[in-house]
Amino acid sequence: MPDPSTLDPQVQPIIDLFRAYQESSPSVWDVSPDELRRSYSASNAATPPGPELVTVRDLEVPGAVGKIGARLYCAGDDPAGRPAIVFFHGGGHCIGDLDSHDAVCRHQADRTGATVLSVDYRLAPEHPFPAAHDDAVAATRWVCGHHDSVALLGDSAGGNLVATVALALRADDSSPIAAQAMVYPAVDVRSEHPSVVDNAEGWMLTAEQMRWFAHHYLGADPSPERRADPRVSPLAAGDLSGLPPALIVTAGFDPLRDEGDAYAAALEAAGVEVEHHRFPGMIHTFFNLIGFIDEAERAHALTADFLRRHLGL
Repeated sequence: MPDPSTLDPQVQPIIDLFRAYQESSPSVWDVSPDELRRSYSASNAATPPGPELVTVRDLEVPGAVGKIGARLYCAGDDPAGRPAIVFFHGGGHCIGDLDSHDAVCRHQADRTGATVLSVDYRLAPEHPFPAAHDDAVAATRWVCGHHDSVALLGDSAGGNLVATVALALRADDSSPIAAQAMVYPAVDVRSEHPSVVDNAEGWMLTAEQMRWFAHHYLGADPSPERRADPRVSPLAAGDLSGLPPALIVTAGFDPLRDEGDAYAAALEAAGVEVEHHRFPGMIHTFFNLIGFIDEAERAHALTADFLRRHLGL
């Protein structure tokens, strides 16, 4: 269990607000997905906006069963001529959208010089597994058809999609992926890792919320077999060799900490080039708090550096 005294002092006011909110809020099981989405959007609206960019526009891209929304970011006016980063937002495959991670995408487009495409994949429970994964694969293939060099980036459930897309496209010569960057990724729903127990309550993401997300994402089939599907739990994949270079960022006070750490170790054991950075005093969602927390600035800087190097920028 992490020592509370090691929590970054800049995080403490955010945790205090979160705990006060929790005490006056109903259980997540008593809240509809739409209500949770509105609450999540309101909380993200309070974060500082990202930098102004020359090009920001909404568009539609191919999903698995039709067009889905996306947002393109570029620091210049030539997005088609640059390497691309496909971004998948977090939110347990149930909440989050293009607006919730707008600042994150702006910072990465500004810092890398790449074109960033944020994908508005379908959400559960209206669209349970494998909808999000299938949309992410389809959108990535489309981007690969328009850019010579493509990397993947995502946080939390978005990190899960980064991992599953990289696995799905590993042998696809028409859609080569230059790098995959995962920020506190959800990569194993088969069982509870020690950090799920140690950080179950009071540190932004809770174990109860994780069970709620998994319940809705897995839908009608929450079986052990479904939980072990590599498209759900990439840590369960029997062979991780041949995957693109990976960056994994984890946080000390995050329930997802141990599975992210374990995925970094498993990739490295399979011969994949891995950069793993644990931020011991941080919480889940800290990557979204750039402008509030110094460590978020550091995480964005090292992520942008990793992506630039592997995209040749």
